[in-house]
Amino acid sequence: EKQNHLPTGKRLIAKKAGIISYFDVEGGVKQVNINEIVNTGDVLVEANIEDTSHKQHHIDVSGKVFAKTWQDVYVSKPSKHQPNAMDLFILLLHARNKLYEDFGLDDQILKENILQFTYNNGKIDLHVHYELLQNIAILQE
Repeated sequence: EKQNHLPTGKRLIAKKAGIISYFDVEGGVKQVNINEIVNTGDVLVEANIEDTSHKQHHIDVSGKVFAKTWQDVYVSKPSKHQPNAMDLFILLLHARNKLYEDFGLDDQILKENILQFTYNNGKIDLHVHYELLQNIAILQE
């Protein structure tokens, strides 16, 4: 169930690396720009602002910061026969399930590219590269 109010705190930081796409925040001062590359732990929105007399003021910060991110997923299954289309489909579903384990409500898949689909020594392997749009912001107290 979606909550109407978001927790507030001192700042929003990046929980993973990505390229900033857009902001959905209330309060605070943005520390990064759209299309900027950020790394894990980078400050995205700061709650402290400075007035003209150089005094620091705290503003509650809440919201989401969306970024393009990337993730590679590897899945495999044993098989006694050469792989067919159904094997690929099943492994692709397993790859998506593995990806969805860390997905937020607002996250989405932008692109899905199969990089490798192989059969060796009785095992079928699938390597998929995903381009994602994810809320990468976490609240830091």
